[in-house]
Amino acid sequence: NGFGHCFLKSQQKYPSLSLEVDVYRFNFFPPPFFGLYSPSLKLYCGYEQQTLSKREQAEEESLLAAIQWPKPPDDKITFAQSTDPAHSDFVIVKPSALFKVGDQLEVLVRMKDFQGKPKQYGGDYLQARIHSPLLKAGAVGRVLDCHNGFYKVFFTLLWPGEVKVSVSLVHPSEAIQVLLRLREERPDRVYFKSSFKSGRFSETTECNVCLPGDLPVCNFTDLYTGEPWFCYKPRKLSCASRISHAKGGYQKGLLTQEESLFFQRYVWGTYTILGDSFSSGIS
Repeated sequence: NGFGHCFLKSQQKYPSLSLEVDVYRFNFFPPPFFGLYSPSLKLYCGYEQQTLSKREQAEEESLLAAIQWPKPPDDKITFAQSTDPAHSDFVIVKPSALFKVGDQLEVLVRMKDFQGKPKQYGGDYLQARIHSPLLKAGAVGRVLDCHNGFYKVFFTLLWPGEVKVSVSLVHPSEAIQVLLRLREERPDRVYFKSSFKSGRFSETTECNVCLPGDLPVCNFTDLYTGEPWFCYKPRKLSCASRISHAKGGYQKGLLTQEESLFFQRYVWGTYTILGDSFSSGIS
Protein backbone atom coordinates (compact mmCIF):
# COMPACT_ATOMS: atom_id res chain seq x y z
CA ASN A 1 0.00 0.00 0.00
CA GLY A 2 3.03 2.29 -0.09
CA PHE A 3 3.03 2.88 3.65
CA GLY A 4 4.55 -0.36 4.94
CA HIS A 5 2.97 -3.09 6.98
CA CYS A 6 0.10 -1.99 9.24
CA PHE A 7 -0.21 -3.71 12.58
CA LEU A 8 -3.77 -4.03 13.87
CA LYS A 9 -4.15 -2.19 17.14
CA SER A 10 -7.70 -1.54 18.23
CA GLN A 11 -6.63 1.39 20.35
CA GLN A 12 -10.13 2.23 21.51
CA LYS A 13 -9.88 -0.64 24.00
CA TYR A 14 -7.06 0.75 26.14
CA PRO A 15 -8.26 3.62 28.33
CA SER A 16 -6.09 2.21 31.12
CA LEU A 17 -3.19 4.31 29.79
CA SER A 18 -4.52 7.24 31.77
CA LEU A 19 -2.62 8.28 34.88
CA GLU A 20 -5.79 8.19 36.95
CA VAL A 21 -6.79 4.63 36.12
CA ASP A 22 -5.65 1.92 38.45
CA VAL A 23 -6.93 -1.02 40.47
CA TYR A 24 -10.57 -0.78 41.52
CA ARG A 25 -12.19 -3.33 43.81
CA PHE A 26 -15.89 -3.94 44.14
CA ASN A 27 -16.06 -6.92 46.53
CA PHE A 28 -14.66 -5.20 49.59
CA PHE A 29 -16.87 -6.67 52.28
CA PRO A 30 -16.85 -8.97 53.99
CA PRO A 31 -13.07 -9.51 53.72
CA PRO A 32 -12.22 -13.18 53.17
CA PHE A 33 -9.81 -13.42 56.07
CA PHE A 34 -7.67 -11.27 58.29
CA GLY A 35 -3.96 -11.70 58.83
CA LEU A 36 -0.97 -9.82 60.10
CA TYR A 37 2.53 -9.88 58.71
CA SER A 38 5.34 -9.35 61.15
CA PRO A 39 7.60 -6.33 60.52
CA SER A 40 10.51 -8.78 60.31
CA LEU A 41 9.01 -10.40 57.20
CA LYS A 42 9.34 -9.04 53.68
CA LEU A 43 6.07 -7.40 52.65
CA TYR A 44 4.06 -9.17 50.01
CA CYS A 45 3.59 -7.67 46.54
CA GLY A 46 1.03 -10.05 45.12
CA TYR A 47 1.44 -9.26 41.44
CA GLU A 48 5.20 -10.02 41.68
CA GLN A 49 5.35 -13.02 44.01
CA GLN A 50 2.04 -14.75 43.49
CA THR A 51 2.33 -18.39 42.37
CA LEU A 52 0.24 -19.01 39.24
CA SER A 53 -1.13 -22.23 37.83
CA LYS A 54 -0.44 -23.14 34.19
CA ARG A 55 -3.87 -21.87 33.20
CA GLU A 56 -3.31 -18.61 35.07
CA GLN A 57 0.15 -18.22 33.49
CA ALA A 58 -1.36 -18.65 30.03
CA GLU A 59 -4.06 -16.10 30.86
CA GLU A 60 -1.47 -13.65 32.19
CA GLU A 61 0.66 -14.00 29.05
CA SER A 62 -2.40 -13.48 26.87
CA LEU A 63 -3.39 -10.32 28.77
CA LEU A 64 0.14 -8.91 28.65
CA ALA A 65 0.32 -9.58 24.92
CA ALA A 66 -3.03 -7.86 24.40
CA ILE A 67 -1.86 -4.64 26.09
CA GLN A 68 1.64 -4.64 24.61
CA TRP A 69 2.31 -1.25 23.04
CA PRO A 70 4.86 -0.21 20.38
CA LYS A 71 7.85 1.68 21.74
CA PRO A 72 9.80 4.61 20.26
CA PRO A 73 13.22 3.61 18.91
CA ASP A 74 14.95 5.86 21.45
CA ASP A 75 14.07 6.37 25.11
CA LYS A 76 15.43 9.93 25.07
CA ILE A 77 12.99 11.60 22.68
CA THR A 78 12.63 15.32 23.40
CA PHE A 79 9.31 17.08 23.52
CA ALA A 80 10.09 18.84 20.23
CA GLN A 81 10.49 15.42 18.61
CA SER A 82 7.22 14.07 19.99
CA THR A 83 3.94 13.92 18.13
CA ASP A 84 2.34 17.30 17.40
CA PRO A 85 -1.32 17.15 16.28
CA ALA A 86 -1.10 20.69 14.92
CA HIS A 87 1.41 19.55 12.29
CA SER A 88 -0.27 16.18 11.76
CA ASP A 89 -3.17 15.63 9.39
CA PHE A 90 -5.41 13.03 7.83
CA VAL A 91 -7.10 12.45 4.49
CA ILE A 92 -10.15 10.51 3.38
CA VAL A 93 -9.16 7.62 1.11
CA LYS A 94 -11.24 7.80 -2.10
CA PRO A 95 -13.17 10.92 -1.05
CA SER A 96 -14.97 11.11 -4.40
CA ALA A 97 -16.55 7.67 -4.07
CA LEU A 98 -20.29 7.26 -3.64
CA PHE A 99 -20.93 5.76 -0.24
CA LYS A 100 -23.96 3.97 1.05
CA VAL A 101 -25.01 2.75 4.45
CA GLY A 102 -22.93 -0.28 5.43
CA ASP A 103 -19.86 0.76 3.45
CA GLN A 104 -16.39 1.07 4.99
CA LEU A 105 -14.82 4.54 5.10
CA GLU A 106 -11.02 4.58 5.27
CA VAL A 107 -8.97 7.47 6.68
CA LEU A 108 -5.19 7.80 6.47
CA VAL A 109 -3.53 9.68 9.33
CA ARG A 110 0.00 11.12 9.01
CA MET A 111 1.82 12.09 12.21
CA LYS A 112 4.53 14.75 12.52
CA ASP A 113 6.55 16.19 15.38
CA PHE A 114 6.67 19.77 16.66
CA GLN A 115 9.36 20.58 14.11
CA GLY A 116 7.06 19.51 11.29
CA LYS A 117 9.10 16.41 10.53
CA PRO A 118 7.24 13.18 9.71
CA LYS A 119 7.26 10.61 12.51
CA GLN A 120 9.08 7.41 11.60
CA TYR A 121 7.52 5.17 14.24
CA GLY A 122 4.09 4.47 15.72
CA GLY A 123 2.70 3.92 19.19
CA ASP A 124 0.50 7.04 19.45
CA TYR A 125 -2.81 6.54 21.25
CA LEU A 126 -5.49 7.76 18.86
CA GLN A 127 -9.26 7.83 19.11
CA ALA A 128 -11.37 8.40 16.02
CA ARG A 129 -15.08 8.78 15.44
CA ILE A 130 -17.65 9.72 12.85
CA HIS A 131 -20.59 11.80 13.97
CA SER A 132 -23.59 13.73 12.73
CA PRO A 133 -24.46 16.47 15.27
CA LEU A 134 -27.91 17.16 13.83
CA LEU A 135 -28.86 13.50 14.07
CA LYS A 136 -27.07 13.05 17.41
CA ALA A 137 -25.45 9.95 15.91
CA GLY A 138 -21.88 8.73 16.23
CA ALA A 139 -19.62 5.69 15.94
CA VAL A 140 -15.99 4.92 16.75
CA GLY A 141 -13.34 3.83 14.26
CA ARG A 142 -10.88 0.94 14.23
CA VAL A 143 -7.26 2.17 14.30
CA LEU A 144 -4.38 0.32 12.64
CA ASP A 145 -0.82 1.34 13.47
CA CYS A 146 1.53 1.09 10.46
CA HIS A 147 4.57 1.61 12.74
CA ASN A 148 6.01 4.27 10.45
CA GLY A 149 4.15 7.42 11.45
CA PHE A 150 1.03 6.50 9.47
CA TYR A 151 -2.23 5.14 10.82
CA LYS A 152 -5.26 3.79 9.05
CA VAL A 153 -8.73 4.22 10.51
CA PHE A 154 -11.77 2.28 9.33
CA PHE A 155 -15.38 3.29 9.96
CA THR A 156 -18.61 1.49 9.16
CA LEU A 157 -21.13 4.00 7.80
CA LEU A 158 -24.28 3.26 9.77
CA TRP A 159 -26.66 6.06 8.73
CA PRO A 160 -27.33 8.27 5.69
CA GLY A 161 -26.60 11.98 5.54
CA GLU A 162 -23.69 14.25 6.32
CA VAL A 163 -20.94 12.75 8.45
CA LYS A 164 -17.92 14.38 10.08
CA VAL A 165 -14.68 12.59 10.88
CA SER A 166 -12.77 13.52 14.05
CA VAL A 167 -9.41 12.18 15.18
CA SER A 168 -8.09 12.80 18.69
CA LEU A 169 -4.56 12.33 20.00
CA VAL A 170 -5.09 11.09 23.55
CA HIS A 171 -1.40 10.48 24.29
CA PRO A 172 1.66 10.61 22.02
CA SER A 173 3.81 7.49 21.98
CA GLU A 174 6.41 9.24 24.12
CA ALA A 175 3.85 9.86 26.89
CA ILE A 176 2.79 6.23 26.86
CA GLN A 177 6.34 5.18 27.69
CA VAL A 178 6.22 7.44 30.75
CA LEU A 179 2.95 5.81 31.80
CA LEU A 180 4.47 2.36 31.39
CA ARG A 181 7.40 3.37 33.56
CA LEU A 182 5.07 4.68 36.27
CA ARG A 183 3.05 1.50 36.14
CA GLU A 184 6.16 -0.57 36.83
CA GLU A 185 7.99 1.75 39.23
CA ARG A 186 5.13 3.38 41.13
CA PRO A 187 2.22 0.97 41.53
CA ASP A 188 1.20 3.04 44.56
CA ARG A 189 0.56 6.22 42.54
CA VAL A 190 -3.15 5.67 43.24
CA TYR A 191 -3.67 4.88 46.89
CA PHE A 192 -6.66 3.84 48.98
CA LYS A 193 -7.65 3.98 52.61
CA SER A 194 -9.71 1.95 55.06
CA SER A 195 -11.36 2.97 58.29
CA PHE A 196 -11.22 0.78 61.39
CA LYS A 197 -13.51 1.23 64.38
CA SER A 198 -14.17 -0.51 67.64
CA GLY A 199 -16.25 1.17 70.30
CA ARG A 200 -15.16 4.78 70.61
CA PHE A 201 -11.79 4.17 68.93
CA SER A 202 -11.30 4.69 65.18
CA GLU A 203 -8.29 4.81 62.85
CA THR A 204 -7.67 5.22 59.12
CA THR A 205 -4.78 3.58 57.28
CA GLU A 206 -3.49 3.37 53.70
CA CYS A 207 -4.26 0.34 51.53
CA ASN A 208 -2.98 -1.04 48.21
CA VAL A 209 -1.89 -4.19 46.40
CA CYS A 210 1.63 -3.56 47.68
CA LEU A 211 2.68 -1.38 50.61
CA PRO A 212 6.23 -0.03 51.01
CA GLY A 213 8.12 0.04 54.26
CA ASP A 214 8.36 -2.41 57.13
CA LEU A 215 5.19 -1.64 59.08
CA PRO A 216 2.81 -4.49 60.00
CA VAL A 217 -0.07 -4.96 57.57
CA CYS A 218 -3.54 -6.49 57.48
CA ASN A 219 -3.96 -9.10 54.77
CA PHE A 220 -7.29 -8.81 52.92
CA THR A 221 -6.32 -11.02 49.98
CA ASP A 222 -9.31 -12.67 48.33
CA LEU A 223 -9.03 -16.41 48.97
CA TYR A 224 -11.20 -17.27 45.97
CA THR A 225 -9.56 -15.13 43.28
CA GLY A 226 -6.13 -14.72 44.87
CA GLU A 227 -6.39 -10.96 44.33
CA PRO A 228 -3.96 -9.36 46.81
CA TRP A 229 -5.01 -6.45 49.01
CA PHE A 230 -3.32 -5.02 52.10
CA CYS A 231 -3.78 -2.22 54.59
CA TYR A 232 -1.36 -0.94 57.17
CA LYS A 233 -2.48 -2.30 60.51
CA PRO A 234 -4.03 0.25 62.88
CA ARG A 235 -1.89 0.97 65.91
CA LYS A 236 -4.57 0.10 68.48
CA LEU A 237 -7.26 -1.81 66.59
CA SER A 238 -7.44 -5.25 65.02
CA CYS A 239 -7.66 -6.01 61.31
CA ALA A 240 -11.17 -7.38 61.83
CA SER A 241 -12.42 -3.94 62.87
CA ARG A 242 -12.40 -2.52 59.33
CA ILE A 243 -15.71 -0.79 58.54
CA SER A 244 -15.20 1.11 55.26
CA HIS A 245 -12.98 1.48 52.22
CA ALA A 246 -12.43 4.38 49.79
CA LYS A 247 -9.98 5.85 47.32
CA GLY A 248 -7.42 8.00 49.08
CA GLY A 249 -5.98 10.02 46.20
CA TYR A 250 -3.06 10.29 43.80
CA GLN A 251 0.65 10.64 44.43
CA LYS A 252 1.95 14.01 43.21
CA GLY A 253 5.21 15.05 41.63
CA LEU A 254 5.89 11.81 39.76
CA LEU A 255 6.69 13.49 36.42
CA THR A 256 9.63 15.62 35.41
CA GLN A 257 8.94 18.99 33.80
CA GLU A 258 9.83 17.55 30.39
CA GLU A 259 7.58 14.53 30.90
CA SER A 260 4.62 16.66 31.95
CA LEU A 261 4.67 18.36 28.55
CA PHE A 262 3.68 15.08 26.93
CA PHE A 263 0.34 14.98 28.75
CA GLN A 264 -1.48 17.73 26.93
CA ARG A 265 -4.76 16.67 25.37
CA TYR A 266 -5.42 17.53 21.75
CA VAL A 267 -8.34 17.22 19.38
CA TRP A 268 -7.42 17.96 15.84
CA GLY A 269 -8.70 17.82 12.29
CA THR A 270 -12.24 17.40 10.98
CA TYR A 271 -13.36 16.42 7.53
CA THR A 272 -16.94 16.63 6.32
CA ILE A 273 -18.32 14.07 3.88
CA LEU A 274 -21.08 15.68 1.86
CA GLY A 275 -24.54 14.19 2.20
CA ASP A 276 -24.81 13.23 -1.45
CA SER A 277 -22.02 10.72 -0.87
CA PHE A 278 -24.74 8.48 0.55
CA SER A 279 -27.31 8.99 -2.19
CA SER A 280 -26.63 5.64 -3.81
CA GLY A 281 -28.36 2.58 -2.44
CA ILE A 282 -30.54 4.35 0.14
CA SER A 283 -34.18 3.31 -0.14
